[in-house]
Amino acid sequence: LVAVSLVILMYVGACLIHPGGISGHEARRMFENNLYFLVLTGIIVMTGSFFHSKYRFREFSLRYELDRNRKALEESNQKLLEMDQIKGRFFANISHELRTPLTLLLAPLESLLRRFNLDPDTKDLLVTMHSNGMRLLKLINDLLDLVRLESGRMEIKHEPLQVSEFVK
Repeated sequence: LVAVSLVILMYVGACLIHPGGISGHEARRMFENNLYFLVLTGIIVMTGSFFHSKYRFREFSLRYELDRNRKALEESNQKLLEMDQIKGRFFANISHELRTPLTLLLAPLESLLRRFNLDPDTKDLLVTMHSNGMRLLKLINDLLDLVRLESGRMEIKHEPLQVSEFVK
């Protein structure tokens, strides 16, 4: 607005200073046409400038929002990674804590089954206890393997496998 006003003022000033000024019908008509052109051009420039500024402000706002969302996403991702590490440590600790007493129970059961000649009902009961304990130990070991695998501390061994035998 200031630039357009200054251009119009400079034009009017130049016309007034110019010898002959704006006297005469032809000069006055040329002055009005040029002034009309300058005002119209000024309006077009100001409108374009207004919309350009509005567009730039919108772009700035969107970039700011995008940066803020990216930072929030990075923070959320970092928290998820930390929670995943905590979960891994939790499962590893729980698995170790469960495995130790379970192995201390299974060893005496195996000893009882091997050493003593027990009646069939007692032997069946001890065999059931032992097989369920072994199932539980296998589940705990699988959980530990999963934790090792997720943490990258477990190496996978590739071996050929007979699929038909595996399926049977």
